[in-house]
Amino acid sequence: MALIEHQDLSNFNTLAIQAEARFYWAIQSFEDLQAALDWYRSENANMPLLVLGGGSNVILSDHFPGLVLHMQNQGITLLEELSDSETVYLDVDAGENWHELVCHCCEQGWYGLENLALIPGAAGAAPIQNIGAYGVELCDVMDSLECLEIDSGKHYRLSAEQCQFAYRDSIFKQAGEPRRIISRIRLRLRRGAQVNTRYPGLQQSLQDLGVHPEQANPKDILQAVCNLRRVKLPDPAELPNVGSFFKNPIVSEAHYQQLKAEYADLVAYPHGDDYKLAAGWLIDQAGWKGHREEQVAVHERQALVLVNYNKGSAKEVLMLAKKIQDDIWQRYHVALEIEPRHILASGELAQD
Repeated sequence: MALIEHQDLSNFNTLAIQAEARFYWAIQSFEDLQAALDWYRSENANMPLLVLGGGSNVILSDHFPGLVLHMQNQGITLLEELSDSETVYLDVDAGENWHELVCHCCEQGWYGLENLALIPGAAGAAPIQNIGAYGVELCDVMDSLECLEIDSGKHYRLSAEQCQFAYRDSIFKQAGEPRRIISRIRLRLRRGAQVNTRYPGLQQSLQDLGVHPEQANPKDILQAVCNLRRVKLPDPAELPNVGSFFKNPIVSEAHYQQLKAEYADLVAYPHGDDYKLAAGWLIDQAGWKGHREEQVAVHERQALVLVNYNKGSAKEVLMLAKKIQDDIWQRYHVALEIEPRHILASGELAQD
């Protein structure tokens, strides 16, 4: 697809921010990506550049004065030469819809992604924040990925280890690294079922389906996860949102014990030597659930989700988020970090 000027982005981000890009290029093949980067480097290398996937984890500026590359390349390839009787290797193009990929793999008998069902977005964006849910993270099934450096045009592979995955983090979010675009990911899945049902909410969802957690198969897990997410998280197509707006904060054991002594029903999980607190519980207990300001609000059923009712701006969303962050800090001395990427007009990530 050719270059488009003054493209409306409101339908390309699940928060429905009314944003416009000065230049826009839909990437439907590797050749499209190379052509777009050639144009960018030769004519406009100083302008901001934003790579957009499903738009499910970004807060866009109202006006983006640079080039938006919208990754729409699709393809799933079974790598027979690497796979065996136990393990399946797949190459997945960056524009593939993540949930559709999860469902496809489960139907094919390629297991390991079930707990990550119904996470919105595209496959190429998944490694950036190491998506995770219900006891599983992308790094658990990631083998490697292909990427292009924006400034040099170099095309190469990074192993999962080189991606430096951590909780909702990776090398792609770190300052000082070359600017890269993920063009394809390689997954390492199992032919045999090894389900993960450790998450308490997932166990209950399985029981609601009439399935004992110890007897669950991957398709049971997928259905239970979908049921959980549909209850907890509003459909962005009906009520614009980016899913979980804040990361679950990690605190020291001493800080956890201090909070537990004051709040007996505090929801937290061990995380190495530390504890991961349920951000939704903190926000709910502080009374923010259902709170609305102008056109944006905290969802009435899930305190971890901010929603956009009627063309609210990025400024409105971020002002509400800042009020919540300040309140949680004052109450619990816990810092909440915003999970979606806040993209400034410069194309840089805001340090929220």
